[in-house]
Amino acid sequence: MTSPRRTLTPNEITFVSTCFKNIRIDLLNSKQSDFIHSLKTQFEYDGMLSKKQINALKNIKYSSDMAKRSRTIARGKLNGVQSIADQTDQKLNAIFNRIGG
Repeated sequence: MTSPRRTLTPNEITFVSTCFKNIRIDLLNSKQSDFIHSLKTQFEYDGMLSKKQINALKNIKYSSDMAKRSRTIARGKLNGVQSIADQTDQKLNAIFNRIGG
């Protein structure tokens, strides 16, 4: 029986490398962080992953990104929290009502 793991395409290598670089382990549960550590070890060893492992990595990256976004919103640092009217007012004030201008 052959392994479903295979050599990755250049695009997949870029994607996987970016995921490992940008996933925040501290925002994941212990099962996810153990899985990421295992995948990273396998990838560093021979540069091979299966399609299923890549999809799992994609899902964990999404979880990490959503946790980062939630923290940013909770701290009030993301403009997405403002209403459209507030965003429009802020942009117009920056252009037409400059301080000292």
